[in-house]
Amino acid sequence: MKKILFLFFLTIIIMFFSLFCGGYQISFSDFLAGKMSQTDLAVFWNFRFYRILSAALVGAILAMSGLTLQSLFANPLVEPYTLGISGGANLGVTIAAVVFGGVSVVIFGIFGAFCVSALLLFSAFLPNQSSNRILLTGITISYISAGISMLFLSFATSQDIQQVIRWGLGSVENADRQKVLFLTTIFALSFIVLSSKTMIMNVLQFGEDDAKNLGISVKKERIFLLVIASVLTASAVSLCGSIGFVGLLSPHIARKIFGEDNRILLFAATITGALLLSIADLLARTLFIPRELPAGVITGVLGGILFIYLLNKGESKC
Repeated sequence: MKKILFLFFLTIIIMFFSLFCGGYQISFSDFLAGKMSQTDLAVFWNFRFYRILSAALVGAILAMSGLTLQSLFANPLVEPYTLGISGGANLGVTIAAVVFGGVSVVIFGIFGAFCVSALLLFSAFLPNQSSNRILLTGITISYISAGISMLFLSFATSQDIQQVIRWGLGSVENADRQKVLFLTTIFALSFIVLSSKTMIMNVLQFGEDDAKNLGISVKKERIFLLVIASVLTASAVSLCGSIGFVGLLSPHIARKIFGEDNRILLFAATITGALLLSIADLLARTLFIPRELPAGVITGVLGGILFIYLLNKGESKC
């Protein structure tokens, strides 16, 4: 419990510190004295505040989704991108940009993610279907989605291509009150639901045979958890683009510190995801001032390096 509280307060400290960092400097002393200018207040509340909240929420959501999928498939290398859910969202965004001129990008992204989820759910209903087969189906769908996206982009204008690439890099820079409220709702409801499923997740991560021997309806629970993970992924990816490694890395770090019990990991991985993406967004805004990087660039580079380190150190459960 002390370690979880430490992670939580560390995340809050990073988020608070981030409010005063960026291309536009806001004085901490002016904040304490209540002497912020109108420009300071506008930047603080209209841009920084919602962006920082959005980064923490998206990180937490992706971490929850990754933990759920890894327990469901009993495979520590599974994440939303592995299953093709993010690829479906990317295809939806590409179609919106190329065919409809960028109208309703978020709606198309969510629709694309749920189309992939529907295919995965359909495959889960097939007879003698195993977790490995569903995983391979997701990987195949990911490649198909990428191929179709490239097909559409071959007929796109340079402006459309730039929009799709920008989205694909992943960023929380366009966060606002509506997005934060939406993400908060998805996060809270999913966290409550998954809290009631942690014992089942504990059993599933040791394999389907053990779960069946304990009387668990593997197909029913598999479908239910897959729906929750799809909702989480579609919500985060469609609003903020492809932000890699958070959903994969957060559960690994949490397991390294807290062990394998999902009753604890659900809290630990969620906080870890919020912390990782908060740090990534802070670095994205401050490394090359006045230019800002997409947060997905930071998570892709640093997350990949950290994950390779964990693998080679031999202490990960891969």
